[in-house]
Amino acid sequence: ITLDTGVSELQRDDQILWRFGSEDTIIAKRDGDTNKISNDADDGRFRDRLQMDDQTGSLTITNAKITDSGVYHLQIRSRNK
Repeated sequence: ITLDTGVSELQRDDQILWRFGSEDTIIAKRDGDTNKISNDADDGRFRDRLQMDDQTGSLTITNAKITDSGVYHLQIRSRNK
């Protein structure tokens, strides 16, 4: 399953935060050139199953499970504006 950002190409300094659930737990973050996937979020619920696209910031969840259902929030901050 891929959650699309709707962005065709990120700028170098753009920051992306992907959050999940009612507690808005950060599950993936991009800050400049660095992507970080949080494997410990929600007791390891997404461990080794998340990938973030370097160009668009879209988040892919592999081996989807019923427990992955819920609300996902995306926040994109541009430092150039």
